[in-house]
Amino acid sequence: KKITKNYKASKGQTLALRVLAACISAYGVYAFIYRELPQYMFLNTQFVFFDFSKPLIFFMIDYVSIMLLFAFAGYYLMKLLRSGR
Repeated sequence: KKITKNYKASKGQTLALRVLAACISAYGVYAFIYRELPQYMFLNTQFVFFDFSKPLIFFMIDYVSIMLLFAFAGYYLMKLLRSGR
């Protein structure tokens, strides 16, 4: 059975979650550029350097936000493509 069988999210909740997703995605774009990941992706840099002087939690936050950026982008791209049918 579905847990959310009779649950309908309000417009305020939906808006709040979309704003949160947009904020996480914006930080993901910043982290993607700050960590210079496009250079690694296009093989401009052969060695990945991790700064061990910075705390691990900041590294994890950056990479999780980048992961969520691409997850949100894929979700909304799929939603856009499905609505075009």
